[in-house]
Amino acid sequence: FPAPEFADIRLAQAGEAAPNGEPLRAIRGIEVGHIFKLGDKYSVPMKAGVNDSEGVFRPFQMGCYGVGTTRIASAVVEQHHDDNGIIWPVALAPYDVHLVPMKYQDEAVRATVDGICAQLRERGIDYLLEDRNVSGGVKFADADAIGVPFRITFGRGLANGTAEFKVRRTGTAEEVPLDKLVDHLAEQIATAIAEQR
Repeated sequence: FPAPEFADIRLAQAGEAAPNGEPLRAIRGIEVGHIFKLGDKYSVPMKAGVNDSEGVFRPFQMGCYGVGTTRIASAVVEQHHDDNGIIWPVALAPYDVHLVPMKYQDEAVRATVDGICAQLRERGIDYLLEDRNVSGGVKFADADAIGVPFRITFGRGLANGTAEFKVRRTGTAEEVPLDKLVDHLAEQIATAIAEQR
């Protein structure tokens, strides 16, 4: 029989009948990996293969797959963001917490923040320290844009022995005593990871 002709006539639309009679649904997808059939393109030049049951050499039929780390990051950002920036899921975030002191150049503030940093290192908690001498508005805007899951702000509350603990995903904030800050953060990280499984 002669080969049939193939042509792109039109794209299927959501709501049209699928072959099983159900209406088609249109959904978005993100390609983060792919599989390639290589055949014997590489096995023949490499003389890689096996002898079959009759002793005839057969080159391997090869394939490969790839998962793009940059594609994964792009997909995460596309799915987890708001108008202010990225909202990293805890399991994939580059840091666990963003430390934002209002006046890091002040010796007393620096001593407090550096003490918290030491506790975080002991616990294996990754942190990003905001040490620029810029306004609070710039610091907060940049923190939201970067999207680390938790933010600790060392500001007015320091006079009362507290710091502001903010969850990036929900925007909720609370004052937490400095001596309970690291434990509170560790609990929040564990809870978030459990919820994301």
